[in-house]
Amino acid sequence: MQNQELADFLHSNIKDSISRHAFSLSSDGQAYLGDFLVRYVDATRLFREYRWQGEKIYGLKPITLQHFDALEEKGLARKTVALQNLAEECLFLVGFCYDYVRKNGLGQVRFHSDMGAAAYGGLAALTGQNLFPEVAEQFDSYSVVVGDL
Repeated sequence: MQNQELADFLHSNIKDSISRHAFSLSSDGQAYLGDFLVRYVDATRLFREYRWQGEKIYGLKPITLQHFDALEEKGLARKTVALQNLAEECLFLVGFCYDYVRKNGLGQVRFHSDMGAAAYGGLAALTGQNLFPEVAEQFDSYSVVVGDL
């Protein structure tokens, strides 16, 4: 499937999910979800090499470590990228990989949801973009739409 075909498929299914659940996500929010999911087709968005206590590890970088990395980033551009990666990874994990997160208890689902919403809130403060407050406030609705796909 080509990227445009994938994008069209995702946007159509996003609209169907929003309608089915009677969510009120903005058109910008719907477009963002489609674009975000097209990017996450590439597994390297989730699985990557990182260092922990001097050891190289390949896999999912724990959300808590990503949060600390985002806090320590210097410069607006680097902090923005770190927060967006954190926010989007939480959204993907809670939405698309719900069972993976849930296997460790509902507390983990809530933790990932809260961390993702907070990261989107941080992005809103850093960038001033109107979209991010909506995603932060309606994180659970966004994650349901992702889960429906």
